[in-house]
Amino acid sequence: MDSRALAIFILFGLLLMTGCGSGENTQQAEPAASAQEQSNSAAKTPFVPLDACTLLSKADVETITGKTVLDPAKQEMANLSTCSYGDPESPKLPNGHVLSNVLTVSVFTGEEGAYYAGPVAQAKDIFETARKNAASPQKVAGLGEDAYWDSTLHTLHVYLSKYQLEFDVDPEKGLDLARAVAEKAITKLP
Repeated sequence: MDSRALAIFILFGLLLMTGCGSGENTQQAEPAASAQEQSNSAAKTPFVPLDACTLLSKADVETITGKTVLDPAKQEMANLSTCSYGDPESPKLPNGHVLSNVLTVSVFTGEEGAYYAGPVAQAKDIFETARKNAASPQKVAGLGEDAYWDSTLHTLHVYLSKYQLEFDVDPEKGLDLARAVAEKAITKLP
């Protein structure tokens, strides 16, 4: 896993811990749920975050970047899905992973019932926390509900509904490439 993906996973973990709360519970205990309520909750489908690899095909990435890329490599952790399109000219590690990617797309999906303020606020809070921690955030207009470019990490961050998306691009290509990729990916959001 490259250092940027590791940083995303660490940020996500920290945000989950802060959202869990640490204060005392001052509410009185709720009565036990009825058999009907227990049956309904058991029938709920488990939460599945949006798969980042569904937003852009290998052909999409090759067309937009003008470079040949490896097949998409997916990683998931809780609400975060990451899809990396490796550079075939990059050196390979013993485990087969490449050292550099042409593009990495990360999608955080807000989850109903997992955050005190709801899934949209969960995604927005993740977005705002990342912006506050960015070394040089530059506002980007016309993408999602809010967007910024982090020129230090070569990453475009986009907030839209219950999604917080990140597009990590080749440093040589910059914001123009990240914007083109984001515009294409956003059209495929559910």
